[in-house]
Amino acid sequence: MNAAAPPHDTDVERALLGAALVLGHVPPVLLEINRAAFYREGHKPILDAMRRLHGRGEPIDPMLLTRELGEQIEDAGGAGYVYKLTDGVPRSTNVEYYAHIVRQTWAARRALDVLDATASAIQEDYTVVGNGLPQLHAERWAEVTESPRTVTARAMTMHELSAFVFPARRVLLTRAGIPVIRAGSLGEIHALRGTGKTLFARSIEIAAATGTSAFGFEAPEPCRVLRVDGEMLGIDLKARDEQLGLALNVAPCENLVTIAADWQETPFPRLDTAKGQAFIEPFVEAADLIVLDNRSCLFDPEAEKDPTAWAPAQEWLLSLRRRGKAVITVRHSNRTGGARGHSKSEDVIDVSMKLSRPDNYRASQGARFRVEFDKARGVYGAAVEAFVTSLATDGWIVEGAASGPERRLREYLRSAGDARDRPKSATAAIAAARVQKKAGLKVWAAMLHRREIVQHPEGGFGLAE
Repeated sequence: MNAAAPPHDTDVERALLGAALVLGHVPPVLLEINRAAFYREGHKPILDAMRRLHGRGEPIDPMLLTRELGEQIEDAGGAGYVYKLTDGVPRSTNVEYYAHIVRQTWAARRALDVLDATASAIQEDYTVVGNGLPQLHAERWAEVTESPRTVTARAMTMHELSAFVFPARRVLLTRAGIPVIRAGSLGEIHALRGTGKTLFARSIEIAAATGTSAFGFEAPEPCRVLRVDGEMLGIDLKARDEQLGLALNVAPCENLVTIAADWQETPFPRLDTAKGQAFIEPFVEAADLIVLDNRSCLFDPEAEKDPTAWAPAQEWLLSLRRRGKAVITVRHSNRTGGARGHSKSEDVIDVSMKLSRPDNYRASQGARFRVEFDKARGVYGAAVEAFVTSLATDGWIVEGAASGPERRLREYLRSAGDARDRPKSATAAIAAARVQKKAGLKVWAAMLHRREIVQHPEGGFGLAE
């Protein structure tokens, strides 16, 4: 940045506009930001053209944007500049952070203008210091705070809606072969203290991050998971991971990132504040699934009983949904078994899971609980049937149901037989079925003993006919 020039960062401005091209649509922050916040004049007509395309419900790409600019294309820097806006922009773009920098530099430029105007007024007539300057200065200084441009609602007729193509939502977790958690899903887990909700949530995180399964939840492919923990000690989190790693037979992976209040150098800011959201934003941007454990520690404690106090948190969660982030919030149950506090937060969620002790539970059984689906928007049947699960050394056991490893092995062997591409060994079958090795070998041995797996005359192993 030129030292003689006012504060600006044209590279960030360019990245902000390029992000819309990468996404294929205009993110909400580009609808709200004032065009005057852009220092480079050529970026302003590009922003205007993007907004016009958005208003008509059209996608954003370099060709459509160039056409929309029309005669303004040279003012924008030429077609070549427009087509190169995405150069250097990562696929997972930090749109909100770019917009924050653009707003900050604009506020700094306006602050300098106010200070220069005040200095000039004093130079011209020093008596203004005690005669009107304080009020004038206050009025001008108030203008430094950006007022977002007025944004009108976007509407579509029934005909337009029928023709509109929404982006496909990536499936992050299934159960019984049915999608339960997708990109943009909002969910919650609630239970009484000590029931096992952190073990349950962490197991789901591990399954999603490694592309494996736990208590019937299966990840079609590994995804990026962020856990924000406001309660547990770091040493306990590590111990839990070691316990679950052995039980689920998975190695530590890079896809699962944890931010814990316990190992921060400063007090953890609440996530219903701008400071708290900015504190974790780089990690939020990189994640597909975000788990917040638990609500009473990470948000305003008053929000547990006051719907008005919960509003900032809910708006942030909805903004994450608009960005395609799946979020699961962990909270406590009340004494009657329902989720603690008011029900306003439950209005927008897609999936609510309640953990409770089975009637025949004994303390010696450790992590054993019943899982019920209080709410499951758009999900029916076997995917949301209640189940009882317990943690054993070889993984989570779902009582009264075929284990996840067994089901996946059966499905793989059936499809391999149909394709006449039968596995030559147990390890080959277990790897192809994407089952944890330890649990898979145990299931394979049991199925061999029951003669449900046999050697096929044409070679390889298959299901008995």
